[in-house]
Amino acid sequence: MLAIDCKNIPMEISLDMQNKARRIDEAIRRIEGTKAEIAREIGISAQSLGASTKNGKLSYEKASKLAKLASLNPEWIMTGKGEKEALEALKGLDVNRLARIMDAVDRIAAEGDYSNVVKSAAVAYFYSLEDEEPPKKAVVSYLDVHKQQEKLF
Repeated sequence: MLAIDCKNIPMEISLDMQNKARRIDEAIRRIEGTKAEIAREIGISAQSLGASTKNGKLSYEKASKLAKLASLNPEWIMTGKGEKEALEALKGLDVNRLARIMDAVDRIAAEGDYSNVVKSAAVAYFYSLEDEEPPKKAVVSYLDVHKQQEKLF
């Protein structure tokens, strides 16, 4: 068995992962069904799901699926920020405008190789602006810049 020296882990990273693990556990407890059923729904093994309640390791994609099942805000699960309850996070959101922007970004992003994280960031950014629908040139520029940044991390 591999031993890990926790003394060398920065305290803020360790605490952040512990807090995320607690939020994952809370989400799981809100969902009816066994851990095996929940794990199957979000696309991971029951062992990985159980481990995530201890180590806080869960991808954004899987956390989003978990959040949907638990009616929680995925941002809250991942970071502890934002509204905890999914419905609270949506208050005041212009859903029609958001859908138009999502469609525009998806259409333009389909022409390139962009991750869901980059596309989500683009949607959030353009939603924060006053424009009804972002121009293609601006979306492509935004996606390309963030695609390069994503490769660095």
